[in-house]
Amino acid sequence: MLSYGAFAGLINHVLLADTLVILLLVPALIIALIELVLIMGLAIGLSRASKALALLLCNGKHIGANANRTARNYAHTTEVQFERIHRLAAVPARALRSLRQRLRGLH
Repeated sequence: MLSYGAFAGLINHVLLADTLVILLLVPALIIALIELVLIMGLAIGLSRASKALALLLCNGKHIGANANRTARNYAHTTEVQFERIHRLAAVPARALRSLRQRLRGLH
């Protein structure tokens, strides 16, 4: 029967140590690679989300500007319509005033 000492010269300790290190590091490297892929995916997702948010804010700015322009347009249109209504409503009053002045001029 051979003892451990008989195989001592046949074992390459450097190769054994390298093999153990590789076997221990492979799972850590795989986990690190998976984490790197997840971080990259998260970064891409956040980048797209920030671009979408910026686009929404820009669209909101344009929509707000359009709404303000429309509100000013309607306000102006309403003001013009009220001025026309007041002018039309004042026509009979002016006609009566003019008629009174003419009648006073006759007497």
